[in-house]
Amino acid sequence: MLDTTDIDHIDIDFTDREETNSAFQLEGFFELWEEWAQALRDEDNDQKEGCGNPDCGDTPPCDPLLDDMACGLCALQGPEAYDQCGFFKQYMAYHLQHDAGMPITSIPGFLEQFQTFKTTLLGDRPPSASRAGVNGDMWICLWKARDLMPNIRRFAYTLPAVRAANEMESTLEAARKINAVITAEAVRSRRRWIRLSRILNRALNKLEDPALSASRKVARTRDILNESRTAGLLFVP
Repeated sequence: MLDTTDIDHIDIDFTDREETNSAFQLEGFFELWEEWAQALRDEDNDQKEGCGNPDCGDTPPCDPLLDDMACGLCALQGPEAYDQCGFFKQYMAYHLQHDAGMPITSIPGFLEQFQTFKTTLLGDRPPSASRAGVNGDMWICLWKARDLMPNIRRFAYTLPAVRAANEMESTLEAARKINAVITAEAVRSRRRWIRLSRILNRALNKLEDPALSASRKVARTRDILNESRTAGLLFVP
Protein backbone atom coordinates (compact mmCIF):
# COMPACT_ATOMS: atom_id res chain seq x y z
CA MET A 1 0.00 0.00 0.00
CA LEU A 2 1.42 3.37 -0.99
CA ASP A 3 1.84 5.80 1.90
CA THR A 4 0.90 9.27 0.61
CA THR A 5 1.31 11.05 3.96
CA ASP A 6 4.37 12.94 2.72
CA ILE A 7 2.65 14.25 -0.42
CA ASP A 8 -0.95 14.85 0.67
CA HIS A 9 -0.18 18.54 1.24
CA ILE A 10 1.11 19.11 -2.32
CA ASP A 11 -1.15 21.29 -4.46
CA ILE A 12 -2.31 19.00 -7.27
CA ASP A 13 -3.81 21.89 -9.26
CA PHE A 14 -0.46 23.71 -9.40
CA THR A 15 1.26 20.39 -10.10
CA ASP A 16 -0.92 19.88 -13.17
CA ARG A 17 -0.39 23.34 -14.68
CA GLU A 18 1.47 23.35 -18.00
CA GLU A 19 3.34 26.45 -16.84
CA THR A 20 4.75 24.50 -13.88
CA ASN A 21 6.26 21.94 -16.23
CA SER A 22 7.60 24.77 -18.44
CA ALA A 23 9.20 26.48 -15.44
CA PHE A 24 10.96 23.30 -14.33
CA GLN A 25 12.26 22.74 -17.86
CA LEU A 26 13.55 26.31 -18.04
CA GLU A 27 15.36 25.93 -14.73
CA GLY A 28 17.07 22.76 -15.93
CA PHE A 29 17.86 23.99 -19.47
CA PHE A 30 21.32 25.53 -19.06
CA GLU A 31 21.93 25.81 -22.79
CA LEU A 32 18.96 28.18 -23.01
CA TRP A 33 20.24 30.12 -20.00
CA GLU A 34 23.66 30.50 -21.63
CA GLU A 35 22.07 31.91 -24.78
CA TRP A 36 19.95 34.38 -22.77
CA ALA A 37 22.85 35.40 -20.53
CA GLN A 38 25.19 35.99 -23.47
CA ALA A 39 22.64 38.30 -25.11
CA LEU A 40 22.38 40.26 -21.87
CA ARG A 41 26.15 40.50 -21.50
CA ASP A 42 26.41 41.85 -25.06
CA GLU A 43 24.17 44.82 -24.28
CA ASP A 44 25.70 48.26 -23.78
CA ASN A 45 26.36 49.11 -20.14
CA ASP A 46 23.94 52.04 -20.24
CA GLN A 47 21.13 49.57 -21.06
CA LYS A 48 21.93 47.10 -18.30
CA GLU A 49 20.11 47.00 -14.98
CA GLY A 50 22.11 44.33 -13.16
CA CYS A 51 20.60 41.58 -11.03
CA GLY A 52 18.93 43.84 -8.49
CA ASN A 53 20.80 42.53 -5.45
CA PRO A 54 21.89 45.63 -3.47
CA ASP A 55 25.11 43.88 -2.45
CA CYS A 56 26.22 43.76 -6.09
CA GLY A 57 26.15 47.52 -6.60
CA ASP A 58 25.42 49.08 -9.95
CA THR A 59 28.70 50.67 -11.14
CA PRO A 60 29.13 48.96 -13.52
CA PRO A 61 26.09 46.70 -13.41
CA CYS A 62 26.82 43.02 -12.82
CA ASP A 63 26.55 40.46 -15.61
CA PRO A 64 25.00 36.98 -15.48
CA LEU A 65 27.41 34.06 -15.57
CA LEU A 66 27.23 31.82 -18.61
CA ASP A 67 27.56 28.60 -16.62
CA ASP A 68 25.40 29.37 -13.59
CA MET A 69 21.98 30.97 -13.12
CA ALA A 70 23.25 33.99 -11.20
CA CYS A 71 25.78 36.80 -11.41
CA GLY A 72 29.32 36.23 -10.21
CA LEU A 73 28.96 37.82 -6.77
CA CYS A 74 25.63 36.18 -5.93
CA ALA A 75 27.01 32.78 -6.96
CA LEU A 76 29.83 33.17 -4.44
CA GLN A 77 27.46 33.73 -1.54
CA GLY A 78 25.44 31.19 0.40
CA PRO A 79 22.19 29.65 -0.88
CA GLU A 80 19.99 32.54 0.32
CA ALA A 81 21.94 35.23 -1.56
CA TYR A 82 22.13 32.93 -4.57
CA ASP A 83 18.34 32.63 -4.71
CA GLN A 84 17.98 36.42 -4.44
CA CYS A 85 19.86 37.05 -7.68
CA GLY A 86 17.37 38.74 -10.00
CA PHE A 87 18.86 37.33 -13.19
CA PHE A 88 17.12 33.99 -12.60
CA LYS A 89 13.72 35.68 -12.39
CA GLN A 90 14.49 37.81 -15.45
CA TYR A 91 15.41 34.69 -17.43
CA MET A 92 12.31 32.80 -16.31
CA ALA A 93 10.03 35.77 -17.01
CA TYR A 94 11.43 36.28 -20.50
CA HIS A 95 10.91 32.68 -21.59
CA LEU A 96 7.59 32.18 -19.81
CA GLN A 97 6.28 35.17 -21.76
CA HIS A 98 7.84 34.45 -25.16
CA ASP A 99 7.89 30.64 -25.20
CA ALA A 100 5.05 29.59 -22.90
CA GLY A 101 2.75 32.49 -23.81
CA MET A 102 2.14 33.59 -20.23
CA PRO A 103 0.77 37.16 -19.90
CA ILE A 104 3.47 39.41 -18.52
CA THR A 105 1.16 40.60 -15.73
CA SER A 106 0.74 37.01 -14.50
CA ILE A 107 4.44 36.17 -14.36
CA PRO A 108 5.48 37.77 -11.02
CA GLY A 109 2.66 36.04 -9.17
CA PHE A 110 3.36 32.73 -10.87
CA LEU A 111 7.09 32.86 -10.08
CA GLU A 112 6.29 33.55 -6.43
CA GLN A 113 3.92 30.57 -6.41
CA PHE A 114 6.51 28.45 -8.19
CA GLN A 115 9.16 29.26 -5.58
CA THR A 116 6.72 28.40 -2.79
CA PHE A 117 5.76 25.21 -4.62
CA LYS A 118 9.41 24.12 -4.88
CA THR A 119 9.93 24.86 -1.20
CA THR A 120 6.92 22.67 -0.42
CA LEU A 121 8.20 19.86 -2.65
CA LEU A 122 11.70 19.91 -1.19
CA GLY A 123 10.51 20.38 2.38
CA ASP A 124 13.23 20.63 5.00
CA ARG A 125 15.27 17.79 3.50
CA PRO A 126 18.89 18.76 2.93
CA PRO A 127 20.10 17.79 -0.55
CA SER A 128 22.36 15.09 0.86
CA ALA A 129 19.37 13.35 2.47
CA SER A 130 17.17 13.29 -0.61
CA ARG A 131 15.89 9.89 -1.74
CA ALA A 132 13.44 11.13 -4.37
CA GLY A 133 13.46 8.80 -7.34
CA VAL A 134 15.23 6.00 -5.46
CA ASN A 135 12.73 5.30 -2.65
CA GLY A 136 10.45 3.17 -4.84
CA ASP A 137 7.33 5.35 -4.54
CA MET A 138 6.97 5.97 -8.27
CA TRP A 139 7.38 2.27 -9.00
CA ILE A 140 4.62 1.46 -6.50
CA CYS A 141 2.31 4.05 -8.09
CA LEU A 142 2.86 2.70 -11.58
CA TRP A 143 2.52 -0.93 -10.52
CA LYS A 144 -0.70 -0.15 -8.68
CA ALA A 145 -2.12 1.65 -11.71
CA ARG A 146 -1.12 -1.32 -13.88
CA ASP A 147 -2.80 -3.82 -11.55
CA LEU A 148 -6.03 -1.81 -11.44
CA MET A 149 -6.53 -1.83 -15.19
CA PRO A 150 -7.70 -5.49 -15.51
CA ASN A 151 -10.36 -4.86 -12.84
CA ILE A 152 -11.58 -1.76 -14.64
CA ARG A 153 -11.89 -3.70 -17.90
CA ARG A 154 -13.53 -6.71 -16.24
CA PHE A 155 -16.12 -4.80 -14.24
CA ALA A 156 -16.99 -2.01 -16.64
CA TYR A 157 -20.20 -0.17 -15.69
CA THR A 158 -20.42 -1.98 -12.35
CA LEU A 159 -19.83 -0.79 -8.80
CA PRO A 160 -16.45 -2.55 -8.59
CA ALA A 161 -15.44 -0.66 -11.73
CA VAL A 162 -16.34 2.63 -10.06
CA ARG A 163 -14.26 1.71 -7.02
CA ALA A 164 -11.33 0.65 -9.20
CA ALA A 165 -11.60 3.85 -11.23
CA ASN A 166 -11.60 5.95 -8.05
CA GLU A 167 -8.55 4.10 -6.76
CA MET A 168 -6.86 4.55 -10.13
CA GLU A 169 -7.58 8.28 -10.02
CA SER A 170 -6.05 8.68 -6.54
CA THR A 171 -3.07 6.54 -7.51
CA LEU A 172 -2.34 8.60 -10.60
CA GLU A 173 -2.73 11.81 -8.59
CA ALA A 174 -0.12 10.50 -6.15
CA ALA A 175 2.13 9.62 -9.09
CA ARG A 176 1.91 13.17 -10.45
CA LYS A 177 2.78 14.64 -7.05
CA ILE A 178 5.71 12.26 -6.61
CA ASN A 179 6.89 13.17 -10.11
CA ALA A 180 6.81 16.85 -9.12
CA VAL A 181 9.00 16.10 -6.08
CA ILE A 182 11.44 14.11 -8.24
CA THR A 183 11.60 16.95 -10.78
CA ALA A 184 12.29 19.54 -8.08
CA GLU A 185 15.05 17.38 -6.61
CA ALA A 186 16.56 16.74 -10.05
CA VAL A 187 16.63 20.44 -10.91
CA ARG A 188 18.19 21.30 -7.54
CA SER A 189 20.83 18.58 -8.01
CA ARG A 190 21.63 19.80 -11.52
CA ARG A 191 22.07 23.39 -10.39
CA ARG A 192 24.34 22.28 -7.52
CA TRP A 193 26.35 20.11 -9.91
CA ILE A 194 26.82 23.04 -12.30
CA ARG A 195 27.93 25.33 -9.47
CA LEU A 196 30.34 22.76 -8.06
CA SER A 197 31.76 22.09 -11.54
CA ARG A 198 32.43 25.79 -12.03
CA ILE A 199 34.30 25.97 -8.72
CA LEU A 200 36.37 22.88 -9.54
CA ASN A 201 37.26 24.21 -13.01
CA ARG A 202 38.46 27.48 -11.49
CA ALA A 203 40.52 25.55 -8.93
CA LEU A 204 42.12 23.41 -11.65
CA ASN A 205 42.92 26.49 -13.73
CA LYS A 206 44.58 28.08 -10.72
CA LEU A 207 46.68 24.96 -10.08
CA GLU A 208 47.82 24.97 -13.70
CA ASP A 209 48.70 28.69 -13.75
CA PRO A 210 52.45 28.86 -14.57
CA ALA A 211 52.67 32.42 -13.29
CA LEU A 212 52.05 31.37 -9.67
CA SER A 213 54.47 29.82 -7.22
CA ALA A 214 53.57 26.48 -5.65
CA SER A 215 52.62 28.07 -2.33
CA ARG A 216 50.38 30.67 -3.96
CA LYS A 217 48.72 27.99 -6.08
CA VAL A 218 47.86 26.03 -2.95
CA ALA A 219 46.58 29.09 -1.09
CA ARG A 220 44.43 30.37 -3.93
CA THR A 221 43.10 26.92 -4.80
CA ARG A 222 42.13 26.40 -1.16
CA ASP A 223 40.23 29.70 -1.18
CA ILE A 224 38.35 28.69 -4.33
CA LEU A 225 37.49 25.23 -3.02
CA ASN A 226 36.25 26.72 0.25
CA GLU A 227 33.51 28.41 -1.79
CA SER A 228 31.86 24.99 -2.12
CA ARG A 229 31.54 24.85 1.68
CA THR A 230 30.27 28.44 1.92
CA ALA A 231 27.64 27.74 -0.75
CA GLY A 232 26.50 24.54 0.99
CA LEU A 233 27.50 22.29 -1.92
CA LEU A 234 29.31 19.59 0.05
CA PHE A 235 27.60 16.31 0.90
CA VAL A 236 26.55 16.22 4.56
CA PRO A 237 26.19 12.67 5.96
